[in-house]
Amino acid sequence: MSQNSSDGIPSQEKNAQRSKELCKAAICSFFIFILLFKMALCWGEQIFAQIGKDGVWTFFITVSSLPIAYHLWQYRDQNTLSQIDNARKDTNLKEFQQLAQWVSGVGLELDTSSDQSLQLSAIYNLLPFYTKQRGDDFQRSSFVLLKNAWKNLQQEHLEPLNIEKIQQNAQSDLGLAISQVLLAENGRYLKLFPELVKNSCFAGLDFVFANVDRNIFKNIDLTHCQFQGANLSLLDFSGCNLNQTNFQGTTLDDANFSNSEIYQSNFSDLRLDNVNFNNANLTEVNFNNSSFHNVKIKDATLHKILFNGSQLDYIDFSHSNLYDVDFIPNTKEWDRSLNYLDFSFSYLMRVNFNYPNMSRCKFIETQFTKRATFNNCQIDESNFIGAKLPKLNINDVKFNRNLFDMEQCEILEKEYGNVTKENLAVMVDKKEKIERRNFYISQNGIELNYAFLFDSHYTVNKERTILNIPETKIKEHKKKPKIYCWNKLQEKITGKKKLHIK
Repeated sequence: MSQNSSDGIPSQEKNAQRSKELCKAAICSFFIFILLFKMALCWGEQIFAQIGKDGVWTFFITVSSLPIAYHLWQYRDQNTLSQIDNARKDTNLKEFQQLAQWVSGVGLELDTSSDQSLQLSAIYNLLPFYTKQRGDDFQRSSFVLLKNAWKNLQQEHLEPLNIEKIQQNAQSDLGLAISQVLLAENGRYLKLFPELVKNSCFAGLDFVFANVDRNIFKNIDLTHCQFQGANLSLLDFSGCNLNQTNFQGTTLDDANFSNSEIYQSNFSDLRLDNVNFNNANLTEVNFNNSSFHNVKIKDATLHKILFNGSQLDYIDFSHSNLYDVDFIPNTKEWDRSLNYLDFSFSYLMRVNFNYPNMSRCKFIETQFTKRATFNNCQIDESNFIGAKLPKLNINDVKFNRNLFDMEQCEILEKEYGNVTKENLAVMVDKKEKIERRNFYISQNGIELNYAFLFDSHYTVNKERTILNIPETKIKEHKKKPKIYCWNKLQEKITGKKKLHIK
């Protein structure tokens, strides 16, 4: 095997290159000598008379040998520089090895203050090696050394998990030293080694305090990474591979997981505010006992997801596919409800809603298939317009002031008995979007419904419009369901203009 020179070029290859350069210099010297000799033939008598024969030949030889002399000088200078560089690398290597020993705690008694100070000093002195100020040879090793030092700091409290202790360790003198070096210059050096990030421990790290680049983990493989107790707010995890990645106890405000592959990862015991999972593929993910608020999971695929004991408010599941998903409440009375969930245009297979209270949810054009179930719950002020109900399982459910179209009312009455007394049968103009014509028939008459759909972009009048209609007229239209636009419905039933009641 050929050895490498100080600049990384194999010795045999470098010797061959030098031989070629020497040959070129010799050829150049030969042509210079021929040129001078021809000049001497032309002006020989004058030159020999003024300089003398010996002086002329000395001049010719000196000038023609200059290329060879320059090459030999350059070769010697390179050797000198190489010796200096090798000596500097030997010094850096010895210093790095000593720092690595102290950083890892080898040979130190870490229960004494002097050795603790020595370890802290070694970590800070590792910064020039990590940032390439001491050359390129030590950066990768420095990253591995810092990563392992952080894992050793937190290892004791990862299993069993103790988030409080992990965050306390992160704020200790040792934790601050490691994090300041590891995330130096906004974490830019962390992105240089994406292949080494996998299987890493970042538990308790405060990425926000370090002001890291929010794209630091974008499109990176984070398989088996540990982020327990870390502050990951605003970070972009889009396009990541999150295979068995642990986010327990993290802070994820405004984080982005769109277009990610998330498999058997742990998001339990979290508060997720404004988190984006759009277009993500989530399989066997654990969201148990987490609090969701204004979370986006649009156009996503959810398979065997655990929401046991989670508090779910303002979540957008629209246009998503849900398979084998269970919504099971906690035992606490205050978090036993689902509010403002949007399943519009989604596909639900073997999805179980076991929360006792569901309020103001959207199931517009939702397709319920194969044992999608509502168990022992009360559903209030929710929108089921256009939802496919024939395969929906309803067990001991009370509907209150919800929106159904006339066809759904017939299905519900036929399959489950008369459940429409406290609900709203909607007349819609299917030539327009459903959201543009939302009103219902109740025993109090026809009301333009804006309070139960909660969208600010409706173009219809937002004032309640109530027309007193006899109950017999309502029953007549339930027997013969038809589709009307708003104005035609008023004229046909009452023959009167709209009456606005503030």
